[in-house]
Formats: sequence, structure tokens, C-alpha cells
Amino acid sequence: MKKILCFTLLFAFLSLTSFASSIKRITLTEMQAKANLIVLAKVTKVVTEGDNDHVTIKIDSYLKGEGPQSVYTITLCSHGGLKDFDPALKEGDTGVFFLKRSKQEGEVEKAYWGSVATFNKPNYVLTEKKDFNQPEEENAFEQTVLSADYKVYSDTLQQLGVGKSDIPKNVLVIKIETILGTGTKSAEVYPFIKDKFDELIEDNLINEFAALNSKSAEIQNKFDKTLNVILISKESVDKIFNPIEGGWKRFYSEYPHSSGIIGFSKVAFNADKTKALLYYEDSFDSGKGGVGYYILLKKQEDKWVIQKKVMCWIA
Repeated sequence: MKKILCFTLLFAFLSLTSFASSIKRITLTEMQAKANLIVLAKVTKVVTEGDNDHVTIKIDSYLKGEGPQSVYTITLCSHGGLKDFDPALKEGDTGVFFLKRSKQEGEVEKAYWGSVATFNKPNYVLTEKKDFNQPEEENAFEQTVLSADYKVYSDTLQQLGVGKSDIPKNVLVIKIETILGTGTKSAEVYPFIKDKFDELIEDNLINEFAALNSKSAEIQNKFDKTLNVILISKESVDKIFNPIEGGWKRFYSEYPHSSGIIGFSKVAFNADKTKALLYYEDSFDSGKGGVGYYILLKKQEDKWVIQKKVMCWIA
């Protein structure tokens, strides 16, 4: 009887250790790729149900991605066999959360086991700022374009043949504020892109693109040094084209070596950073010319190469 009991306990122990060891360790880079939301946040509430903790967090800032609200709920298994993977959180804890968007409003999911990195000491407080749902102040951006985006922008411009030093009009006047494609409404972005790019593009990449571009970000002049870039604000554009009549004449008077005004969206990347999706537009020719494209690029060695571009409007 004792032997049977011993074998039973041994089997149970081996089952638990086998399960725990089956969860492979990953690098922080892989963790970052798995998450489409990385946030700095504070735990405001913990509700325990069995082996699960339903943790409410208030976001201080987004490190990757962004969302429409500042409070989310995440479920952590902080007891039993997975104790080493998910920390037991308590109200007041602060840390970095690696998350995925959930289909349920107000909820998020872990990007991977152990997707929370807490700070050991409660030395941090939430930033005092306006509610996420309030309109943005004029000229204020909640975030800037990520460094990786500028390599994609620069490679795209060079392949499109604009801004080259050997052409007369080599000044690139680029809008400071990122934009989403104006050729399709926001709700139509997914079906339009999916239809045009078909098997070349992943669903997750389209969803990431739409989510990233739900709000504008600030573009800075971090383009390749071979490109002659001048950034222009919305206020400057409005001033030049008010009134509309004679606007392009005033624009070319101020920027004589420019072919027009260029606009970019934020860049979305797939999980392993081998593909990128962006929106590009160029307006020119006395208000009678312009074109907008969705552009899919593929990473080849150290360069982003245009795999396919799809026109979504032309004037």
C-alpha cells in the first residue's frame, strides 16, 4: 500500500515538473515581439477566483502600441504549478506588462507566461495627466514615431525615386503629423488591404497597422542623411493654403525645390520584423495632382524592399 502511495506521489510530482519545464524560456526580444501592447502600469485592484487573479491595471504610458482607455483587466494564474511564471500581484504594485489585445472590451491577455515585470520597491507613482478619452490639445502628440520606422521611411522614399540629389526638385517636405490613408475610411482599412495584398500579408499585420494609426504621432527628422527632408506642421500647411486659391503658388514660392507635400502613416511590423506596412501620399501640381498608396515592404539583409504597393486614391 505504501509503495502504491509513493509511486502515486512520484507520478504527480513528475507530471507537475514536466508541465512546468515544457514552458520554454524566451528572450526579452521575443517577448517584445509577442506583445502588441507593452505598458507601464499600476495595479489598482486584484480579485482572486480559484487559481486565477483578475488584476485591474491603470496605464501610465504605452511603450508599444496604444489603446483607447487607461484601465484594463488581465487574468493571471499566480498559484499552483505556474507560480514561478506569473508573479502574485497586489494592489499598488507597479511594473511593465507585456500584453495582447482581447476581443472583450476593457480586457487584455498575457503575451506569454511571465508577462509581468514588477518593480521591487514602490518608488513610482502614476503620471498626473488628462483622461485618455479627452481630446488632445492642439499641437500636442501623445507619442513620437519609433526609431525603426525611419529606416522604412527612408528606404521607401529612395525606392520611389523622390528626393534624390541628382534631380532638380530634391527637397522632401514631409508632414510632421502621421496620417491614416484618406482613400478608405478607417472601418474599411482591413478589407481593402486584405483584398489588395491577399496572401502576401498576414491578418495580424493589418490589425496592428489599424491599431497603431488610430491616433497620430509626431515625425521627427531622423531620416537617412542622404535625403534632404524638411518637416512641415499642420498649422503651416493651413496658413499657406488659406485661402485655397493660390495656395500651391505660395507653397512653391516657399519651397521651390520641392515636388509637393508628403505624408506617412506609422509603420506596422509583423512579429519577426520581416515585413512592414505603411501608408504614403504625395500631393502636388497646383492642387490638381496627388496619389496615395498602401505599401508592403520585406526585409532583405539591411534594407526594406517594396514588395507591393497599392494605389488607394489619385487626383
